Amino acid sequence: MDDFIASNLDYSRSFTATVAMNAICNLHPFLNGNGRTSRVLFNLVVGTHRLPPLYVPLYTLSKISHGGFLIRLRQAQYHNDWHPLADFITNGLDLLYPVHSSSG
Repeated sequence: MDDFIASNLDYSRSFTATVAMNAICNLHPFLNGNGRTSRVLFNLVVGTHRLPPLYVPLYTLSKISHGGFLIRLRQAQYHNDWHPLADFITNGLDLLYPVHSSSG
């Protein structure tokens, strides 16, 4: 995973974090805790190189979206359609951290 993250940081951190999160959800390596693990990984990738570290409450955003997050996650997994998921994450970041959108 370190190699994946290092080789993809030319893309936006939020997209790299989204792909890493989706990979954990898709691989489903654990009997329980895949969602939690994927959300921790997302926040690790997206927020560790910032001061202060960035935290995105994906669980809360997922609940607020009434299934919209899961639908977009499945679109990426099953149809290789990443735009809706990337837009959801970007919109969430813009909502939580308005400065994020102007800083790139």
